[in-house]
Amino acid sequence: MPEYNRASAADVKRGGVNETETSGKAVPPLLVEHVTKRFRQGTQVIEALSDVSLTVQRGEFVAIMGASGSGKSTLLHAMAGLTDIDSGSIAVDGQDLARLNDARLTRFRRERIGLVFQAYNLLPLLSAEDNIQLPVMDHRRGGDKVASLLDRLGLTDRRTHKPDALSGGEQQRVAIARALVTDPAILLVDEPTGNLDSVAGAEICGLLRSLCDEQNRTIVMVTHEPSVALAADRVRILKDGAIVDGFQTAGFADAQGLANAYQDALRKAADCARDAS
Repeated sequence: MPEYNRASAADVKRGGVNETETSGKAVPPLLVEHVTKRFRQGTQVIEALSDVSLTVQRGEFVAIMGASGSGKSTLLHAMAGLTDIDSGSIAVDGQDLARLNDARLTRFRRERIGLVFQAYNLLPLLSAEDNIQLPVMDHRRGGDKVASLLDRLGLTDRRTHKPDALSGGEQQRVAIARALVTDPAILLVDEPTGNLDSVAGAEICGLLRSLCDEQNRTIVMVTHEPSVALAADRVRILKDGAIVDGFQTAGFADAQGLANAYQDALRKAADCARDAS
């Protein structure tokens, strides 16, 4: 995994973005407060998220790390308004998602939340260009934006190709471009390298890092891979549905150092749980 150049969010500002303000203070792109989510399996109730709180500032890149079953994908889906929560609140760009009906939530998600999935979720019969343009209702207005994204992500020569003619890394870049085409307030990324080899995975991590640095993009990414989390500014650790620890990534020279810190945090959380019982 390459070493990432973490420019300060204050160094580069994304043009054309109107900061929502309340009482003179900029509203964070993502504010998660005391969120709990339960699922019922027969007679058993599973608490997938337990009193989770998280604030992500504009231009920040946050990785949420956790093992399979820790609740990280449930949290990401809740932040996107794809999963209802039982208590707490989630606000994106100052908008409380629970206050939107289904139609308004769908429109808000399309315009203000960019989603990138592990499996790409591209439409197989559409070209790369048409997949990117899908979220834009006015295709004439979106033409210049799509062309710019194709150029920035190195896809101009592949614009007419359908997904089955693209490599995994190219498909993921198309998915990222599609997520960015509406200039969203936040980019939510679910295991972006899970279906890629190490080289393509490193390229995707580097691309996300550069989007944060160069365009002041706000990114929340879930992953279980230390080498992927290293691209972020900070890490929050999710275990059994609760955030148990977190740290900045700038102090780590490589993924192994981050992996050691992650394992130490999990051991401390287990010790605390054992002492509490």
